[in-house]
Amino acid sequence: MPETWCNEPQILDSLLAAVPEILADQKSTGQFGDEPWICRDQHRMFALAAVWQLPGNRYYHDPVVLESIVRSGDALIDDQDEQGMGTFRKKDHSP
Repeated sequence: MPETWCNEPQILDSLLAAVPEILADQKSTGQFGDEPWICRDQHRMFALAAVWQLPGNRYYHDPVVLESIVRSGDALIDDQDEQGMGTFRKKDHSP
């Protein structure tokens, strides 16, 4: 496996362009998205993790991005019950 990701420039550009909106969308609880919150809303943490660890971009090892990543994981932890399982929810409130 290579040491660095051989990314396509447009993919990195898209990730970088999305970061301000992703950060602005995060609630104080660490959750992303609108109500009802579902665990899949936290997928945005993966885009943040990608730009945080890719050298040569403005978000590389940015402490604000790292804090957002941590808080998004904390939101998943907070949703877990005592057995480590989250509640299954759908955006449309269907069973």
